[in-house]
Amino acid sequence: MFASDTVTRRHFLQRLSAGGALPLMLPLVGCNDSDDNESRADTIASIAAIGPHREGKTTFGAALSRITSMVSQEQQKSFAVLSADDIDAAPEDAVHGMTAGVSWHEFSVPGTRFQFANIPGVNRFYRNHMAGKGFAETGVYVAFQDTSDDQSEKIREHMFNARRQGIEQMLAVVNLRDDQSARASEQAATLEVQLKREAARYGYANMAVYQVNLERAAAAADVESQQQMRQVLANLQLTALVHTMVQRRALPFMLNVFRMRMIDGEPVLLGQVERGSVAVGDSVAFIGRDVAENPLTVRSIEHFNRPVSAAYTGEMIGIGFEQSPVFETAALRSGRRAPGRILAQTGAYSPSSNFVGRLAVPEFSAAHVKLYNNMEVTAHRFGRGVTARVRFESAGRFLTPGATLQTAELMLAEPTVLLPDDSVVLMRGGQLMAEFTATNSAV
Repeated sequence: MFASDTVTRRHFLQRLSAGGALPLMLPLVGCNDSDDNESRADTIASIAAIGPHREGKTTFGAALSRITSMVSQEQQKSFAVLSADDIDAAPEDAVHGMTAGVSWHEFSVPGTRFQFANIPGVNRFYRNHMAGKGFAETGVYVAFQDTSDDQSEKIREHMFNARRQGIEQMLAVVNLRDDQSARASEQAATLEVQLKREAARYGYANMAVYQVNLERAAAAADVESQQQMRQVLANLQLTALVHTMVQRRALPFMLNVFRMRMIDGEPVLLGQVERGSVAVGDSVAFIGRDVAENPLTVRSIEHFNRPVSAAYTGEMIGIGFEQSPVFETAALRSGRRAPGRILAQTGAYSPSSNFVGRLAVPEFSAAHVKLYNNMEVTAHRFGRGVTARVRFESAGRFLTPGATLQTAELMLAEPTVLLPDDSVVLMRGGQLMAEFTATNSAV
């Protein structure tokens, strides 16, 4: 299926996403080319550089590529370095003269692999912008040091969207200019205060802020910028370690499917491994919807332009099967997308539509929330929305930020799969309301 005479590895994932709202361009260099499963099982950190356009997000990716390559060389490993032009090489980027699509790149240091999403910051590419955030666990807010007195409004917008898309951790980089006068230093300090204040508003308390000249760091032009990027790298490694995927790795395999395509007459899925691991030859099945599906045998797995024998928690993969998923054939051939699919280890998970747990209003919620019996809201999970009805023991109760209401029941309109460590963000009329944590999901 992945032979060069049918689908070249260079264009495999590009073809998977062709024609959709989520253009992907995987790099030919800069990724860990080792097929050794032990090295690929290292801690995986999914990162997205966020912030307004022309602030230095792509340059940050180039600087991260540079410093990870330097650290790897110190450990007798060698990885190619990506420039900003390499990262922003998608056709749509060239047409618009700025980052327009979403590109994924992998950088490695011993013990940690970084899956970096380069996403647009301009509003007219909003869908790609939000899609890139939706597959990252750690955000790096990049803000250019300029003459603006107050950047709070745009910082607030991107922090809110990051929280809404499920980014769990955040750090910030102030992209310094070459000219560092007293006035420039004062501007950088003011911007740092604004970043920390707005981050705390949306639940990113004690966010670390680094001041780096990203252009010089990407070019390895001086020792100071390299040392600053080493500090950023150390923070990212620590964050990946503290919020490691070890617990999720121990759970049965689950893949969040966000793209399905027919390639040379065969169905192929593109998605992110949410839990566990999967190997060629494993038996898997679809869950979470009202369609019975026979087990499928994994025929092939593609990870960053190359076939591999196994995939691990956090990895973006393409997966093919020995059999053809009957339920999806018509939709795949017509090019329609069928969101909401979850692929999992056969017999490991059971779909359900009733959960009893707790309802907690996030600390960063700005308004008091009044909840009523049988109130309909939207539960967002994996970047999708499903209608839900929430029941409570007492009607008309107010929840203040940080409060918790026990014995709440969430009834989803369609069967889905939630685990005890999962959260569902409740929305009403587009307003962030609360976070629901299930406690009795079947495993």
